[in-house]
Amino acid sequence: MEIKVRFFSFFQEYAPAPELTVTLPEGSTVAELLAQLGEQLGERFDREVAREAATNDQLQALIWVGANNILGSKQLATSLQDGDYVKFLPPMAGG
Repeated sequence: MEIKVRFFSFFQEYAPAPELTVTLPEGSTVAELLAQLGEQLGERFDREVAREAATNDQLQALIWVGANNILGSKQLATSLQDGDYVKFLPPMAGG
């Protein structure tokens, strides 16, 4: 299955382009996508984003599958579907 991954703001520093297409086996999860991205994008992404996502709830708030915010390590088990968009968004500030 193909998953579209979109990087916004400082997350673009980790990727060669703002959007990538990642091919994964059917039934893969967000955690498996993060592992695949860690392999594709290198040690820095793996260390600072993929591994950090398993323990840092603040970072997890920045991962979206479609319109669903992935919060907490249990949601990293969320199954992906062919054609899903996964977005890495920075926290918003303002007032």
